[in-house]
Amino acid sequence: MPTYDEQLLTDLLLAPNGPLDALIIDDEVTSTNDVLKDVLASTSSQSRTILLAATHQTQGKGRSGRTWSTPPGGALTASIYYETTLPAERMTWIPLLAGLGIVTAIRGTCGIPAALKWPNDIVVNHRDAASLAGWDTLRKVGGILVERVGERGIIIGVGINVHQMQHELPVASATSLTALGARNVDLTSLLAAIVRSCTEVLARAAESGGDVDSAGLREDIEQAMVTLGSHITAQQPDGTSIDGVAQGLDSAGGLLVRHSSGEVTSIIAGDVHHLRLK
Repeated sequence: MPTYDEQLLTDLLLAPNGPLDALIIDDEVTSTNDVLKDVLASTSSQSRTILLAATHQTQGKGRSGRTWSTPPGGALTASIYYETTLPAERMTWIPLLAGLGIVTAIRGTCGIPAALKWPNDIVVNHRDAASLAGWDTLRKVGGILVERVGERGIIIGVGINVHQMQHELPVASATSLTALGARNVDLTSLLAAIVRSCTEVLARAAESGGDVDSAGLREDIEQAMVTLGSHITAQQPDGTSIDGVAQGLDSAGGLLVRHSSGEVTSIIAGDVHHLRLK
């Protein structure tokens, strides 16, 4: 069963050689986000950057309380704790900033053209695949769950389907790096790349005081996104839906959708269904 090389991760990521103050590797946990929150609550450690990774999680969480399950050793499951200096009004960008870091790491490590689907899905446009309702030819390879801890703390939960074959995936819209053609993906190398890339992106945001425009991060995020320019339907938390073309991001990272009437609506939360890719 594929697993992580704890010693190599320590050498690559733990201070002073890397960005982490602490690193925890488990064989099996319920949810990496939940376990990391328990660690933070039960320790007096002054660590400002902590990684917790597991070979298998039994109660993985997605956005809006959804579950996320994978076979043991089939996926990369990890959570990273950061203390951030971003202004409160800029914290809404963190899922997109993390998404940029993860997409960059997957592209560089695996050679797979991963992209970001607003607000927190990691996808690949599988152009030869059948069009699926709400996805068109997109296939989901992973996701991000960001949770706040206190005033300055954030946990970025990362789940990437790595070694599953197509028949092991729960739904037709899912895929894995292996199913997409990546060969001999090493969990340790991929995890190290994700941690370094996310840390670099968040550092760029912090250095600019959260100004994603002056840091060049808005442009990078928009280039990594497959949603912009696509015809979408957004299901909002209150049950209403918005239909139109995704045309950009607002100052808080919300999705700007232009209706057929020309009116533009900003969406801050919801599920985006791709009806037709750009």
